[in-house]
Amino acid sequence: MAEQRTHKPLAGSSNLPPGTIKAKYADREAISKPAVVGSNPTPATNMTPIWVLVNCNSTKEAKEIGDKVLEKRLGSCFDVFLREHASYFWPPKTSKIEKAKGTLLMIESFKPKYADIHTLVKNIHSDELPFIGYFEMNGVEEKYLDWMKGEISN
Repeated sequence: MAEQRTHKPLAGSSNLPPGTIKAKYADREAISKPAVVGSNPTPATNMTPIWVLVNCNSTKEAKEIGDKVLEKRLGSCFDVFLREHASYFWPPKTSKIEKAKGTLLMIESFKPKYADIHTLVKNIHSDELPFIGYFEMNGVEEKYLDWMKGEISN
């Protein structure tokens, strides 16, 4: 069963934004991908959209952090993905390899909000040294960016 999206389409829009194509991958259901047409529609401003990634120890922790980000209007939405397996060196400077499961929290926001998100996560995360990082998004539709801007505080 497909997971429901965490936000609703803009009023008056269809479920798929204009310029979207459907691609079918083997036995998976149809996945929507933006059509690549000409230049990048994401405007070059200091409001660069980002995905903030946070490794969490549980779905509960990821949801709690995501909820705090939304309450403070630092992000427009978040998703939680189960991590089947993770391996890493711990404690630092040892040869011991820890194995774990957990979740990946992905928050949609803008680059100027990253420092505030990072501080919030560090203050409430259960790990001594949590992974927190971001990727810049490209090719995001202007209508979607407008929706994000309307949900995130200035």
